Amino acid sequence: MAACVFAIPELKLLLLTHIGPDVPSLARLCRVSKAFHASLTPALYKCVHFSTVTEHALRRVDDAPRSHNGRWAFTRALLAHDVGDLDDHDPDIVPHQLNKGLAIILRHAQNLEAFCYTLADLSHDSLDQLAKIATLRHVRIAFSPTSQEDIGIGSADGDEQPEIWAQHGALFGTPQPHFGALSNLTSLSLLDMFGDLQPLSEAIARVLAQSLGMERLCLSIGETCYERTISFDTGYDDLYEFTDRLCDIYAAQTSQRLLLRELNMGTFVAFPSLKCLDKLTNLEVLEEIGIYNVVSQYSEFDIPYEVLTTSKAPALRRISFAELTNSTWDNLDSFCDGSRTLQLLFDSCRVLVEEHSLYSIFADHPAAVFHELRLPDGNAEQTKSPRLELLHGHKTLRNFALPLAIHKLADDGGALLEACVELVGSLPNLQGLWLMGSVDQHHAADEYTPIAVQIALNCASLRYIKIGQLAWAVERQPETCLVQLSEAEGRAAAPKLFDTWSQDQFQKEYIF
Repeated sequence: MAACVFAIPELKLLLLTHIGPDVPSLARLCRVSKAFHASLTPALYKCVHFSTVTEHALRRVDDAPRSHNGRWAFTRALLAHDVGDLDDHDPDIVPHQLNKGLAIILRHAQNLEAFCYTLADLSHDSLDQLAKIATLRHVRIAFSPTSQEDIGIGSADGDEQPEIWAQHGALFGTPQPHFGALSNLTSLSLLDMFGDLQPLSEAIARVLAQSLGMERLCLSIGETCYERTISFDTGYDDLYEFTDRLCDIYAAQTSQRLLLRELNMGTFVAFPSLKCLDKLTNLEVLEEIGIYNVVSQYSEFDIPYEVLTTSKAPALRRISFAELTNSTWDNLDSFCDGSRTLQLLFDSCRVLVEEHSLYSIFADHPAAVFHELRLPDGNAEQTKSPRLELLHGHKTLRNFALPLAIHKLADDGGALLEACVELVGSLPNLQGLWLMGSVDQHHAADEYTPIAVQIALNCASLRYIKIGQLAWAVERQPETCLVQLSEAEGRAAAPKLFDTWSQDQFQKEYIF
């Protein structure tokens, strides 16, 4: 009977849609009968996720050599997340045990398309096996600064802790030649990289030259690598020239420019000069750019703001800055000219000088046009009602993320809430609002629903409200009402401006 049921594609699809990503339920169904096992095992192993290190997770990976390796052929995405937490485990054992099983899984996962490895160290063997998978298209590796220090591989040549380096370095140190063999990728994220910068730029350029279909590139340098680099006489020059050198090396290997849609230069990675970037990719197709624009609290990277203009990047739709700095503030008008619908995001504003009021951004830039804006989080406690008045009246603003001392909405006697209500009422085209901050533990979650209702009633165009991590959809027919959303529903319904990276986001983008 089960075999007959699964012979009908529509019924099988209905069952899988109902179960969704519920792995335990799929695993139990696979044990019902041989027919269930044969039909549902591909779905069970389509996306394999090893989460935070536990004894069970380590046994599961370590059992890989003794299990039925054929099942890994069904795997399209492999995620390992937060496996760098070695507090409760012997650091001499965990990286070896994890990578021993992982390398064997990769040897048999020959249909793998997406690989995400976060906060852990990949052995040379695992990287070599990964590079051999012809179907691989999406790679995201976030090396672990913590475990680098724990097992002594933070430096490139083992000049610190030589005894530990002798034990682990051959397996985990200097990964550049090994990930440099990756090819035919469309998405590459290498985060918290460590080692010498020149070999890193050479390895990344080699991957790009072997992946001419690349559409997304995200890079960041780990703090260990940054501190080691600037300790040398030429350290800051090496840091500034890292991406320019990468672009030059790429151009020496191929004359074909990439067609990147997203370019994200993260922590401690200088944005390349316009001349060098033009060698790497066709700027006219760029849609998203991320810029790390500070070297330290008192020093900025030189940013080629011309790259962000409509004449150079007409397709650009999203720009994110690590900091709202003096130079960025001064150049806002040049790229927020209204000729494109832009999402503009800032993470913080530690470098912004005192005389620049963050909340006067509209008043100080009357010629600038903002469609979607996320102001820097971190000044929530300083957000007083008078400052919100400075944000009134921007007619083109559709989505807005604003740092706010959220607990004061519930306990300040209504002054801050009244200011918020007046603010949204002055933004005639506002569709999405996120009041960023933490919901105070002394206030129950349901205390914020009436607050969200008051805000929604004063802005007829508003469709989505988020307060802290609580989210509501605003329905207008037959009358205005709010529907509270679960965490997953809130992420799905949120404007892209409100995105923060998560494993779920990776799965949503790359798991089909």
